[in-house]
Amino acid sequence: MRKRFLIFLVLPLLLFSEGKVFYSQINESVIPPWLTGPLIAPTAHVVPLGHYNIEPYIFAAAFTGTYSSEWDVVKFPTFWNSFLQVPTMIGLASWLDVLITPTVNWNYSQHQAAWTVGDLLFGFDAQLYHSTQNSWAPFVKLTLKEILPIGKYRNLNPKKLYTDEGGEGSWMTGLGLVIGNLYHIKSVYYFNYRLALNYFLPAPVHLKGFNFYGGGYGTDLRFFPASNFEADLGIEVTLAQTWALALDVIGYWSGKGHYTGKRRGVDASGKPASLNARWLRSQAQFSLAPAIEYNWNENIGVIAGAWFSFAGRNTLAFTSGVIAVNYYK
Repeated sequence: MRKRFLIFLVLPLLLFSEGKVFYSQINESVIPPWLTGPLIAPTAHVVPLGHYNIEPYIFAAAFTGTYSSEWDVVKFPTFWNSFLQVPTMIGLASWLDVLITPTVNWNYSQHQAAWTVGDLLFGFDAQLYHSTQNSWAPFVKLTLKEILPIGKYRNLNPKKLYTDEGGEGSWMTGLGLVIGNLYHIKSVYYFNYRLALNYFLPAPVHLKGFNFYGGGYGTDLRFFPASNFEADLGIEVTLAQTWALALDVIGYWSGKGHYTGKRRGVDASGKPASLNARWLRSQAQFSLAPAIEYNWNENIGVIAGAWFSFAGRNTLAFTSGVIAVNYYK
């Protein structure tokens, strides 16, 4: 049994909150909020020219089982995946910014551990529509991203129990849309929402030996990962100018992958090796990410919470703790 980085290395790269937003004062008696979250959903605003946003994230995730085709959880020995991600956005124009997200992992399972470099995200955000606060019309942002497969994914050491994995081996092109806006309720109370929709199309992967998708000694196959779609509704409610509560509700869906080639190889017991069955089946997963945030001022804040799955099919069950510090300049 092994972890599935797709939840923690691909989709979060698209979704991490990616930045603070400066909100204008509605009138002299209403103080604008300082917001950092939600934990996962990105902002619907680009970072304009002359500014940048950096938000280091630390995750500690426990993968504890697999959701079966019948939505039941089948337990296996816990696989721990702790990692640091540093989404960095730089403004290129008033309507355009660039995003880069490096990742470093520490994996542990059954007395085996390893440090690895994760796949790298690179992309652009474009502001399609610039609305106003309290307007029924939302801000709208288009995202175009590419996953660069720099993490190790094949020719793994079977004695390391997949702790030496770092990535998925596929160049993945993602297209997304983010909409959202901020509404003043009364006094210091504001409501903020973000809806992120993302579609990813992965390129074929050359599999050799023990690899992210399965395999064994002598495996030499060409694997075609399925495209996937994710929706994330993130909300925030302020308790004061400095404090806020946040929640993400996330749904993920993927089609069936397939492979070509005859060199399946053999596993450690000498039996014919194969790819993990869940990669060859359609997948679904639903998760929640509640969080609390504190903002020292309009430039810097911290957000901490949990991210955990509560239902799924042919995916992994996970629970994680998350903390991030956001700085906007």
